[in-house]
Amino acid sequence: MLVGLLFAVSITVGSVLSQTAVLAVVGIFFVAYGAVLLATRLSFGLVAMGLCAPVAAIGLSYSHLGEAFGLGLIMLSGSIWSCAVFLLWPNEPAPRANPRPKLLPMTFARRYGLLLGLAAASAAAVGEAIHTDHVGWATAAALFVMRPEREMQQLRSVGRVGSVFLGALAAVAFVRTAPPPSAVSAAAIVAVAALGATRESRWYVGPLFTTFLVLTLLLYSDATAAQETWRFNERVGETILGVGLAYFYGLAVPQIVKRVKKHPTPLSG
Repeated sequence: MLVGLLFAVSITVGSVLSQTAVLAVVGIFFVAYGAVLLATRLSFGLVAMGLCAPVAAIGLSYSHLGEAFGLGLIMLSGSIWSCAVFLLWPNEPAPRANPRPKLLPMTFARRYGLLLGLAAASAAAVGEAIHTDHVGWATAAALFVMRPEREMQQLRSVGRVGSVFLGALAAVAFVRTAPPPSAVSAAAIVAVAALGATRESRWYVGPLFTTFLVLTLLLYSDATAAQETWRFNERVGETILGVGLAYFYGLAVPQIVKRVKKHPTPLSG
């Protein structure tokens, strides 16, 4: 239920920031940067960095506060219902407690937070400039894949682009069969179940199921050929944009800075 509450609050915060383009760009920068700094002091900061900030980015797609607030209530209600359903099953032995996660060093956090904030702000700026329907998609993609560890970010980048492409392709193919409401409901159950079942996988396949579910619900009420092409290109294109910006700020910029420090020019030396 706490996770549902975090989703609800985060998506509402993103909607508040989306009221103006400047507020969206500047606000999402400070959300990302602040989450990283919080991770230097509290374990919750790691949750804020990996969950709250990306969900706030998704909220940038909802410029109507009432719509975002209603969606947040639905998320919270769903988490309460999930908790109630799980109470019907007997408790299992508690797993061995994981070691307390390490907090980020302050010096590293300031540098990484700046880069993460710039990646998020750049994605939001591009979305606002070209007036995409879902400004938050590219911004969230950047925040979801960018990580302090190079290898992890590379794995998540490839996994997200591939998963989103396959999920969008599956959604368009499914909607073209003109499925009845019962089939859409069954597909949603399968997608959510598969998302939960693969959560511990070392491969980043979750976006396949979330993309399939999101595009199916978006296209179900307006499944024209033009809409199918537009939504497919929008979802995949914004994902590539977000991942590309995360690659630039998270992987390329640190390497450029390292090379400059290692081989300074006469003026900088």
